Amino acid sequence: MLDLFRQVYGTSMDNRETTELIKQKLGLLTGYSSAAPPAVSERMQITCRDEDNPTTSRSDEELDRVYRAFLDELSLSHNHKASLIARGLTQSEIIQDGYKTAPRGDYQGIAAKLLAKGLTLDSVPGFFTVKRTGKWSVFIPADGFFVPIRNLSGQITGMQIRLDRPIKGCKYVWLSSNRFRGYRLLNGTKVRVELHYVGNFQGGILGLTEGGLKANVTHHMYHRLPGITQDLSLIAYQGVGALANLESVVGKLSGCGFSHIMEMNDRDKLENDGVRVATGRLYSMVDNALRRWPQQPDCMSMHPDQYLGKGIDDHILAIIKNGDGAGRLTSGIKPNWISLPPGKANPQEGEYT
Repeated sequence: MLDLFRQVYGTSMDNRETTELIKQKLGLLTGYSSAAPPAVSERMQITCRDEDNPTTSRSDEELDRVYRAFLDELSLSHNHKASLIARGLTQSEIIQDGYKTAPRGDYQGIAAKLLAKGLTLDSVPGFFTVKRTGKWSVFIPADGFFVPIRNLSGQITGMQIRLDRPIKGCKYVWLSSNRFRGYRLLNGTKVRVELHYVGNFQGGILGLTEGGLKANVTHHMYHRLPGITQDLSLIAYQGVGALANLESVVGKLSGCGFSHIMEMNDRDKLENDGVRVATGRLYSMVDNALRRWPQQPDCMSMHPDQYLGKGIDDHILAIIKNGDGAGRLTSGIKPNWISLPPGKANPQEGEYT
């Protein structure tokens, strides 16, 4: 928290001085009233409460160059590595996917290293300038590890942070430099929410699920199952709001030779309102997209009662640990989309924000 405060206020005070300043602003020191809210410091990188920073205008190639160089400056902590291994990933798969621990401190130093490599940080989500120093910095909202979000070509077009401790029930946040506590960050940039792709996309099964990390883990472990005869490629959306382009994307995959499309959302898709709405919208968008396909694939769903865990990644990990083989994977698959409760299968566009 102290590092975050120093980053936002552009100060290099030590922990004791930072703590005193925080208490002062909260009205917790003698002589300061807690009745009135503290005034906004001139050091704070803000311009206006009412407007967002612009969404990034950088190309996928430009974002990929910056994010790869940024990740090269970071390492993966022992705890985060152990967590990923517990999910079922191997060390080589962890390196391949590019997970790194979010840094603590020296944010301006990291940005300076990227600039020294000839990279431009303007209009890249996650980077902003500190008003007091005029130097570029990185906005890290909380502890966790990065999950690179990749396009169909494997380029990193965005990054999410898997939080060590959820914030208001959210386990993931985007690396963005739009706002902090309602205020715009100076020269910051709003993230462009993207779909995440993993796999060859050359036939077999097309899986659809929520979460880039879940998709990565599922893809890796699926191909370690014995007796696999079909390839699996996945598209992952990051929250309901990221489904906007799914219909167009699936429509353009008509010539990739997929024989099956499989929805792989978590087992609470019939109970959790958020997952249920997202699943219903997913079904509707895919059904519309398939009208453009010359040959119709089989549409399948994992039934919640058959899951050996919370999600498809937990399910496959349990199969591997139990030694059940690939046949166990298909036992819970239904030949068509599962039925959703009335009124949720085809929600109206206005329901989504």
